[in-house]
Amino acid sequence: MDTLQSYFDACAETVKDVKNAEPTCNGHESENDGTIEVAVAAEYGLGESPKVGGRAFSPHHLPYPQVSKEILLKHGAYALDFRGEALTFKATTAGILTTLSHCVDVMNQREESFKKRLEREGEKQRRLEERLNHALADIAKERPTTRRVVVMGGPDYEEGPHSVIGEDEFYDAVESALDKMDEEEEFRERLRLKQLAAPQKPAATHPLWPQIEKLTLEQLGYAQQGVEGGIWQIFAEEGEMKMYRRELEEDGLVVDPLKAVHQVRGATAHEMAHHFWSPDVRFEWDTSIEQMTVLDRISDDTLIFLQLHKRVWPTAQRDALFWSHIRQIPSTDPANGNAHDTWIVCNQSTEHPDDP
Repeated sequence: MDTLQSYFDACAETVKDVKNAEPTCNGHESENDGTIEVAVAAEYGLGESPKVGGRAFSPHHLPYPQVSKEILLKHGAYALDFRGEALTFKATTAGILTTLSHCVDVMNQREESFKKRLEREGEKQRRLEERLNHALADIAKERPTTRRVVVMGGPDYEEGPHSVIGEDEFYDAVESALDKMDEEEEFRERLRLKQLAAPQKPAATHPLWPQIEKLTLEQLGYAQQGVEGGIWQIFAEEGEMKMYRRELEEDGLVVDPLKAVHQVRGATAHEMAHHFWSPDVRFEWDTSIEQMTVLDRISDDTLIFLQLHKRVWPTAQRDALFWSHIRQIPSTDPANGNAHDTWIVCNQSTEHPDDP
């Protein structure tokens, strides 16, 4: 725009000067047959009026090369590549419009993506609210209507002259906490008794039971092997989690078994094994599962699962069909000082007629 405007201004000034210039001097016709002598300002220190072609000029002007008035008027307006400037401007604006159109398309796609994500999050929130309402309704049915308010701990809630709660409320809170601890202990005991009372007869007659028994005891032996002696080499460690590997060759193939050792504070071995095995709480900790079905219940401690896992781009979506067995292994060596029982969960891929 500036280039075109400056050119138009220059053309206008030039044509104006040409029109104002006279082809005669002192009333006589020019000797140059229709040409004019364009003079420039005498800024070169010339003190006398020069003469050109026998004509006198102002002392403030110098003669300039002669230019035909017709040529100037005819070709002066085409000195600038107007077509090139216009095409350049058009191409530039077209490129900008194309880029803006692409940006609009991208933003529309992102808007659609965010809208779908918002809908999915809303659906998840709705399902969670329904589960929460069902859970609260179940709790309301099981417990009496009168409840104690359990006050959370803190320096302002401790007993003393500066406590923000009264003495009765303080002891009620302590009593409620003790009751909660008793309830948790009763829950753990119920889980243990339920597992001990579970019938084992149906599992022993199932066609898969010999495989389940053999593989479970085999994996138990691997799990109880110590990592001392330099056979196992640690290759990863994070907090109390340690992962080991060892070199092993079977039938000419290199097989490197892995072993992980970890400690979880504040939970029993039975609680850990139960939450890992039970389908009731599987979705609470395994976020990779999209669908889960119990195809067969061999016994109270052995189930056959079909799980469809969420797709991880760019791999194909995968599923898992396996039996899962949970078992308690009582301590048989009192000399080792371990008064706690051992629990194991063993999983193994299998086949089932309901899902070939």
